[in-house]
Amino acid sequence: MRALWRHVEYNYREGGIRQVLHKVLWRLQQWLWSEGEWLVYRLNVADCQREAALPLGRSHLGFDALRELGYFKALAFPEVIRARLDSGVFCEGFFLDGELVNIAWRSRGFLEMEPGVSICEAGCVGIFDCYTLPEHRSKGIYTDTLLLLAKAIREEGGHAALIAVDPANHPSIKGIERAGFEPLCRLTHLRRFGRQVLRRSEFPSRRGSAALSDTPG
Repeated sequence: MRALWRHVEYNYREGGIRQVLHKVLWRLQQWLWSEGEWLVYRLNVADCQREAALPLGRSHLGFDALRELGYFKALAFPEVIRARLDSGVFCEGFFLDGELVNIAWRSRGFLEMEPGVSICEAGCVGIFDCYTLPEHRSKGIYTDTLLLLAKAIREEGGHAALIAVDPANHPSIKGIERAGFEPLCRLTHLRRFGRQVLRRSEFPSRRGSAALSDTPG
């Protein structure tokens, strides 16, 4: 309940009652009749030997560090971020000349697109919720971030990285493909009056390499 109220407070602060009403109607519409779609990419980290071009530093970030760095989700939705960290996922901060330029999250053994929809694969690491600060975009930072994460996963004994992206997010797709990720599948999540249907279309080169987990709502 507290997290829900945080969302109301955040949207009211950002756009007043009009934005709050818009979000309420949007969530209702999502429950009644909506469709989500993702392209899922996979990287065999043993095959990724390319080095990052920029001298990025990497550091694990806890809740207090995220607040101090001004990460907007930690400021607006502290309960959500605390719960995420408590669940065992990791947050990585990437720095250029001592300045935060990118944040990325990673999970072990699965990649979750949204609650109840995930891809599971033993030995994989899911990379999600990547965010490059606006003033540092179009510099190749996202691709270099993924290369550094692939190296870290390999050094920690993982064998693959998974990442999902909106099919319309062309800049992110370019960054992902430049880092060496290959298309795994396309996921379509349909909601029809509270019922959920998940459709998966494989790309031939990766057919059958990971298992899909879907928990109906």
